[in-house]
Amino acid sequence: MCGVVAPLGREEVESWAPGGGTCEVVEGDEQDWRALQIAWGEDVIRLTRSIPGDGRFQGQVRGLIGAANRADVLNSGRTGGRSILVGQRCASAWQLVAVASLSSEGEGPLPEGWELLLRRIAQRLNGIVFREGAFLDHELRLFLAPGQTPQTAAALPVLEDALDRATGAEKRISLFKLEPPPLPPLPGSEEIQLRPAAEVAARAQALWAVATVASGVEPAAASELLASRGIGEVATPSEAAYLAGRSEKPHGFAHRKEALHTLLWALDRVELLSAPRHEADFEELTRRMRRLPGTEFVEKAQLRPTAEILEEVAVHYACHGALSMAGGSGESLLRVEVVRERALSLLWLIQHLRQDWDTLEGSL
Repeated sequence: MCGVVAPLGREEVESWAPGGGTCEVVEGDEQDWRALQIAWGEDVIRLTRSIPGDGRFQGQVRGLIGAANRADVLNSGRTGGRSILVGQRCASAWQLVAVASLSSEGEGPLPEGWELLLRRIAQRLNGIVFREGAFLDHELRLFLAPGQTPQTAAALPVLEDALDRATGAEKRISLFKLEPPPLPPLPGSEEIQLRPAAEVAARAQALWAVATVASGVEPAAASELLASRGIGEVATPSEAAYLAGRSEKPHGFAHRKEALHTLLWALDRVELLSAPRHEADFEELTRRMRRLPGTEFVEKAQLRPTAEILEEVAVHYACHGALSMAGGSGESLLRVEVVRERALSLLWLIQHLRQDWDTLEGSL
């Protein structure tokens, strides 16, 4: 199973085949292929690639996460660090590559030497491998399996830029007198796909409507505000209930303007995302939202450079984790509700754990 978004082209795969072997695209095209067949001596190796949007993808990921949890429970009686790491890796994966050997009778045993192909794919895509009920790292070392002891050197790959951002985030939160939380680094830039700018702009419109109700405006008026922007339904189920005046937990939306502020920053419509010590000025956010009609606001949406966004994601992810671990002892320096709303919106923006807004909010 492989994690990065970077394309793996047909020619590169063909270069890994045995001498004289050829590689043919049988589904898709040279770069965005869905199936390849490699002449491997007298055998044929078939690679099948799935990405989000394929009907199989989510089910396969859930199955892998379940297998990791079961292996950990069987080994130690509980879900532990290794299964959590595998689960995070599975959830951040953007490609799954299945390897099989074909014969006239159907699938058969893989030919001698095929492990080299598997290793090269895993190394190239910063991936992990699931084989015969075991999880292997990118060097094919045993990382997790039921009833087996992991190899000492086995480790899930973390991209260098992800480690650098995590280190930078630790330094920044130390200025707030927070201890670094025991969290694994977020995925690297090659593993993250930011949500499209138009989707972020539409989410900002919904947050504006919700924040408007939280500021004291009648829900019906906020719903009319969304309708007048001409972009259709953009509210989540929980937001729709809030805008209809039937939310079971209306207090949960009290600080949603902070999430709006964060997405407007990501859309480069707010200049600065300062330290989360003070609440956003909702009147100023409203003035910025009103500068463009709804459809134009979405159509002209552009995100800041990815590196800027990922730096703030890492910082607010670490801040939120540190405050949660400290039980709120850092409140004198930071506004906990501001940190939470920023973390929610930024993690949503990077499609963290592939969760939608409501599900992600419930996990924070």
